[in-house]
Amino acid sequence: MRDNTAKEAFECFPYESFRPGQDRVIAFIAESLRKGSNVLLEAPSGFGKTIALLSAILPYAKSNNLKVIYMARTHKEHERVIEELKAISRKLPVTGVALRGRSEMCLLSEVHTQQDYRLSLELCERLKRDGRCPFFKRFLEKEKKLVQRLRHLMKQPLLASEIIELSRKEGVCPYEVAKLLLPQVDVIACSYMYLFNEPIRHRFLRFLGKDLNECIVVLDEAHNIPDVAIDSLSDVISVNSIQHAYEEALIGPISSEARFFLRMWRKAIERLSKNIVEDEGEVPRDLPFKICEEVCNASLSEVIFELEDLGRMVKDMLIREGKLPRSYASRVASFLKLWQYAYDRDDYFFVLMKERTSRGESLKLGVIALDPSPLIRWLSDSVHSLIMTSATLEPVDAFIELIGISEESASSLIVEPPYRRRALCLVTRGITTDFKKRSEAMYSKMVDRIVEVVQHTPGNVGVFTASYEVLEGLINAGLENELKGLNKPLFVESPDFTSRDNDSLIEKFKSFAHKGGAVLLGVQGGRNAEGEDFPGKEMMSVVIVGVPYAKPTPLVKARIEYYEKKFPGKGRLYGYLLPAMKKASQAAGRPLRRLDDKAALIFMDYRFATRPCRRLLPKWIRRSLKVLPDERGALARELVIFFRSSN
Repeated sequence: MRDNTAKEAFECFPYESFRPGQDRVIAFIAESLRKGSNVLLEAPSGFGKTIALLSAILPYAKSNNLKVIYMARTHKEHERVIEELKAISRKLPVTGVALRGRSEMCLLSEVHTQQDYRLSLELCERLKRDGRCPFFKRFLEKEKKLVQRLRHLMKQPLLASEIIELSRKEGVCPYEVAKLLLPQVDVIACSYMYLFNEPIRHRFLRFLGKDLNECIVVLDEAHNIPDVAIDSLSDVISVNSIQHAYEEALIGPISSEARFFLRMWRKAIERLSKNIVEDEGEVPRDLPFKICEEVCNASLSEVIFELEDLGRMVKDMLIREGKLPRSYASRVASFLKLWQYAYDRDDYFFVLMKERTSRGESLKLGVIALDPSPLIRWLSDSVHSLIMTSATLEPVDAFIELIGISEESASSLIVEPPYRRRALCLVTRGITTDFKKRSEAMYSKMVDRIVEVVQHTPGNVGVFTASYEVLEGLINAGLENELKGLNKPLFVESPDFTSRDNDSLIEKFKSFAHKGGAVLLGVQGGRNAEGEDFPGKEMMSVVIVGVPYAKPTPLVKARIEYYEKKFPGKGRLYGYLLPAMKKASQAAGRPLRRLDDKAALIFMDYRFATRPCRRLLPKWIRRSLKVLPDERGALARELVIFFRSSN
């Protein structure tokens, strides 16, 4: 392979000057690729990670005939990759494409509106197979002409929206057009699911045009990756789905043994649910096997096979009737397959959960992975190089150990953010969300201190609580009424919000940035505390109310015990402390999205000042964290000085 040099990478950089530290990152990435290392990069929001990474990677990738797969969570992040590629293309010929999910690219409303990827995939394949998708039929008719036209279009990187618009004009399937592009382009920007979700991954790799060992994979916002891997290795199903599968079995050609299994399994789960303390309980891992052996006189493998057969029949029948091809028997079969796989593994936990929503209570059954490392290690071993980047990877040694890659194979770099003079980091004494110390008086004190912050912040304020229970406690303690007295509207997120509901809430909240300010009330770990940016006056102070420790449920205890066996002395750190502090750190960073942003970060729980929590905060916060006395007016004094000096 031909070696890349930092010089080639610098020549690829499309802008007149570097932001502070970008040249160092480019040289580091280029050298790491030359050595064949994986890379962990921590750099602050607003640093320009995307352009630095692409500038460093592309000369090496093109010289060595490698493809770049740039993975991130949101469409906005995928589009940023393509926009930066367009800038680079002025200096280096480069092609790229941003992908969306199949349903999101589909021009048929019955597929486009589906939220369940399994259902959208099934529906799409059926419509194509039966010749009932006009866009796929026209694609087949025009494929040769499209290839010629795409050769011209591929001279510029393409956004997903540009592919969709081109396909709409041609009357062809955007997903099939994207598949045509995949083998031809240098860079693919897409969601994590294209490599982390097994069914999606198999289809993606078929059309990639490269083996994975010929690909450099970038995982942006890599602090999410352990959770993404856990979710991909796990499965959850509602008990109602088992009942619906049983109803399908009553009318389908299935043995009485398999039908009886579904009935007895559901009854056994409902009996177990009566013994659940609070909202969660462990399920015996041999439960479905016992039912098969002791009651049904059939093996679990035989039951799964029959359910898969029934599922295919039900889907065919629904398609003929012009309905969506949804089969609960198929869904249950898929779930039982994972249960069968995980049965004798110590890195899985079997759990029954009670969920309360606005629609009432529901029972859910989960086969939950405890360890993300098998999937991440597989990816690391499969690709040419794996580059992971985020603003919150610290402590890096713990992150490396947790995801299962060897320290010898990874180079790491931490770029110190320039926030120390532009961020006021405070901890308040005398306040905590510790369950044993919650009281009306404590919630009243929290409201009092939050109002103090709002009163002395010349813009919007974000308040992110440790849980929805704490959020409700603040509302019940009169937070909204107190804010009305300041003429500051309160916007409250809800777990029941759709994406559209939440987008509308955030748009309204941001609109007050230059109109006297407003308050956003949400939870740490929620969509607004991790997936939304609030630069400038959109959030000038953020209040972190409480340490977001998970409830000590059977699943949380199982994860701690698993990590304690795997990493003696570190079970509580990896299974309990780190996840909480990652959530708090992510929420605290919401206002600091550009290098010139200024914001006050108030950690409203004395435990943030204690060694177990403080040492897990980002270094730039630890260094400037100031602990305030438990007295009214202490926050006001700090905020007045800070914002006056900022102005």
